[in-house]
Order: sequence, then C-alpha cells, then structure tokens
Amino acid sequence: MNTERCIRSGEWSIHLEHFQYMLEIDRCRSISAAARSLGLVQTTLSSIVKNVESALGFPIFQRTPNGVAPTVFGEQFLTLGGEIHVRFEELLRLKSGVSGSIDPIHILCAPSINLGAALPLAQRFYQFFNYGTLVFEECPRLEILPQILQRLTNIGITYLTEEDAKRLEIPLAHEQIYLKLLYRDRFYAFLPPDSPLGTQEVVDVHRLCEENVAVATNFRFIPDREHINLLDVGQSCFPSDGNSLSLLFDAAVSRQYRSAGRFTSFPNIRIVKRAVEEQKMVSILTGHAICEDQSYPWSKACIRTLSGIEEQGKINIYVCYHAKERLRYQERIFLSCIEEYFSSLTPPPFATEEPSR
Repeated sequence: MNTERCIRSGEWSIHLEHFQYMLEIDRCRSISAAARSLGLVQTTLSSIVKNVESALGFPIFQRTPNGVAPTVFGEQFLTLGGEIHVRFEELLRLKSGVSGSIDPIHILCAPSINLGAALPLAQRFYQFFNYGTLVFEECPRLEILPQILQRLTNIGITYLTEEDAKRLEIPLAHEQIYLKLLYRDRFYAFLPPDSPLGTQEVVDVHRLCEENVAVATNFRFIPDREHINLLDVGQSCFPSDGNSLSLLFDAAVSRQYRSAGRFTSFPNIRIVKRAVEEQKMVSILTGHAICEDQSYPWSKACIRTLSGIEEQGKINIYVCYHAKERLRYQERIFLSCIEEYFSSLTPPPFATEEPSR
C-alpha cells in the first residue's frame, strides 16, 4: 500500500484506499462480502475499519441482523468519502496531464433494454454518488460488442443467444473483455387481444410474418438455422482481423422474411405497441421489453410463445465490460448497480418457464 496516499490532520491519518474500502462495505452492507469484492481477508478489512473509526473518533458502521449499516455520522463520512475518492482520481488525471474533470460514464444499451432499465439504473447509481454524469446511448444490439472491442466505451448491455455468448466468451477474454449473464429472456408474439393467432398457444414465426408486422428500428430476430443458408452470412463470430463481430444470421433474416411479409419499422418499442393496439398489427418483443415499459400495459395485449426461432426464441440479457482493473471506481460501482437491478427483476407473468440468473 502506498503510505503517501493519505489525508493527515494532526496526529491522525486515513489512507485514501480506505475510503474506497468503506464505500464498498456500505454498498455491500457486509464486511465479509466487501472483503471478497476487494480481494482482502475479512479480518484485515475489519481491522482497517477499526483503525479508521479510531482515527475519526466515531463509529462508521453498526451491526444489523443482515450485516452492517452506516451510523448517522457514518452516513456523512461516506458522502464526503465518496467525493474525496473521486476528486483524488481527478487529481491523478491532472497530474498526468489530462483534464482534471472525471469523464462521463458511457453505457451502450440495446434500445428495448434502455427503455426500461436506464431510469432505475440511474437512480441506483446516484444513491452512491451525488455527482457525476451518466450517458445512456442506444445502439443496435449486435453493434455493442464491436464498440467495446474498439475501446470506444467500457460497458454495454445487450441481447445475445446463449450459444453465441458461449462462442464469444473465450475470444473476448483474450481482449480482457467479459460477458456476464444478467437475465434470461425470450421472444414472444405480441398480438392485439382479438387476433385470430391468439387462439393458438404457440405461434409459428413463419405464420406471424404473413401478417402486418410492426418492428422497432434495428430489430433483429433469428429463425431456425435450418432455414438459413450459412454461406450467405458467414459462420465466424470474429472475422480474421479480430476487430469486429459479424452479424450472425441477421442479414439472411432480413432478406428472407422481410421480403415475404409486410414489415413496418418504427423508431421505438412504444410506437410498436401503439401500432399493435391502434392499427391491429402484430409484433415480436422480448419479455423484458413487454413488461419494463409501462406505456402500453402488457395485460392489454395477447402474448404467445413463438416457434420456428433459433433456440426456441430464447435470448438473454448480458452485460459486457472491460476487466475491472481497467474500469474507474465509478464505473465499477455502476457495474454493480447493473447486476443488482437485473437480479431484482421477477419473471414476466406470462412466462412459460421461470428465468434463472
């Protein structure tokens, strides 16, 4: 530990690293969980807490049935400690010749995810910080990983099939980029309540595509591979140059199905839902997109499982991020907020099987 990185006042001092430790304990509400997160032995972290509390002259945490919680003075200390930690990062940037202000945290999100998740994620983040800038940027789901690979951003939230995620895991790890499963989801047929297709428990995607289909801009879905000529779209997730991801199967989907049906592309999911309600169109949406955006309550529609789609329509939400040692402190906290938010979600009421995380 660098003993020079500390705040001194008279006879007492607090190492700057210890502010981060206290903030992590507050986030986890558990010393043992915080120790695991920080890569420390629990007894070492407990000793650090005692030393900091001794230097301050008041307890930061008090024990609760579920772990620990900050005291009244502890709340004030943690608020100031968070500011000190971030300001110190600014100071280091200034010393290295970079602008002293902390860069915004840029998060790339697939549009249907961004619609429901951006606000609760921001609320969770600002429970830890009263300052800082979050920038949520919508991006087609299959363009998010290439941008992270090119170091254009550090964190992205996207949809991937489980098979594609497994195929990408090792190549991404070689670039110190990681995927973490957040939520298991699937595609559903989203129909008007009086749609004739609603009489079927399972709707075949080929039959659905004969209707007037409303989709969001940059929408992609994946039919069974047996219907696709692999030579048309390539079989590798990483091209030979290793710098970007191929859009596996999507080109064939657009050619084969959009030419056969009547597809209308709208700017966002909310307008798609209105098209289903007002124009009696049909659509294909994920469970998360149906439930998390309440502009059109899911109970007003007829929702059916789809068949004829890759992996039975199953598609999951993943967070993609650079190795944590490459992330700034605020980015690591935001990554934790992402994980906590999606772990709090319950399966949609119409789900045929409970998502596991």
